Amino acid sequence: MSPPKVSVCVVAYNQEKYIRQCLQSIVDQQTGFEIEVIVGDDGSSDGTRAIIREFEERYPGVVKPVFHARNLGPFENYLFVHRAASGQYVAHMDGDDYWLPGKLASQIDFLDRHPECAAVYTNAEVVSEAGAHLGVFTGPIRAVFDTAYLLSRGNFICHSSMLYRAEPGRFAFSVAGEFIDFHIHEKLSEKGLLGFVNEPLVAYRFDASGSMLKARNDRIRFLYLQVFRDADLSKVRVGALYAGLATFLANIVLSDVSGGHGLRQSGVIAAIRSLGFMNFMLFRGILLAALCRLFFKRVAARLLPGRERVFYPRY
Repeated sequence: MSPPKVSVCVVAYNQEKYIRQCLQSIVDQQTGFEIEVIVGDDGSSDGTRAIIREFEERYPGVVKPVFHARNLGPFENYLFVHRAASGQYVAHMDGDDYWLPGKLASQIDFLDRHPECAAVYTNAEVVSEAGAHLGVFTGPIRAVFDTAYLLSRGNFICHSSMLYRAEPGRFAFSVAGEFIDFHIHEKLSEKGLLGFVNEPLVAYRFDASGSMLKARNDRIRFLYLQVFRDADLSKVRVGALYAGLATFLANIVLSDVSGGHGLRQSGVIAAIRSLGFMNFMLFRGILLAALCRLFFKRVAARLLPGRERVFYPRY
């Protein structure tokens, strides 16, 4: 049997409330090519496994569960399913998100027209746990961009929209230890340009129970900084790095203050100071500009109709 054109990698853990809609949105995609759906269940203790088995029975040879005997943790489960992919292209999906019609076909068409791109992403609708529409994931993005643009703008990418060519993916998934999705996007950008479809073709569940961003926020912030440490600096202007770091720090300061936590970022600031390329006097001016820009963007967002609100990047 020939390998499928697209492997869809789904990671799940105790997501019985969401996993049915997630999987149904994948198998309902209208395509002219074969897909496989590799679902890595990380030792769920609720009804997630029973729902995955139901899809395995309904879609034999397409839905391929991997039931881990013990909880591996989000990083190992993630790497396991992506390394198991056999398709020419590989897509990622978190078990609490779902796709909208036309997502896969649109992205494959994009990559066929842009051989210079290693991966392509789409915008996303942001929805509540119950599925109510809250806004959009990000504002307008360049259709094709490089590492410098990615780092300067911050992690504006909805991870459940990612589709990459398998060969660059082998390089991107050679990471060791803990990592965040931003790390994968940056590694893919070192192997080719990245594409973006400025249309919401994914539904991202904001503040879903079990969200790692919500549960391990401090750790996520330091893993974000690790992306800048590991980036290929020969491909990125220092100004782009300053802009990206200023946007990151401004976002978390505003998030902490608006959340009533006060300023607790001394560790993050110290970590930014430790980066070898930093001129902190210059960075302070860029940071002040970023704080002002993001503050007014957040105020403006509250005045917009819900479906026009932009949520990310936010840490």
